[in-house]
Amino acid sequence: MVDPSSSESPEPTGSRLTGILAGRDDLESWVPGPDDAEAVIRDVAAYCRDYCPARLACVEDACRLYRLESRANEALAPAPSEDVGVLGSPIVGL
Repeated sequence: MVDPSSSESPEPTGSRLTGILAGRDDLESWVPGPDDAEAVIRDVAAYCRDYCPARLACVEDACRLYRLESRANEALAPAPSEDVGVLGSPIVGL
């Protein structure tokens, strides 16, 4: 059996993924947008909770679902300019 965290074969995890992840074969390359990010995080957490054989000793960066979840978190994080409030703010006096 191939380790589900392997980046070489998506099949062991692919058959048990649900929601937005079901049937996807591009888990290594897909970068979810802000609209999909929360669903990705929810579905990765459900897989890890219910099926991951390494859930008690997560290998983090060695796991493709962990990396996908990290990309989803980045999609939700505001851009640095949004943190500061520069873009989209009206400039008073102009």
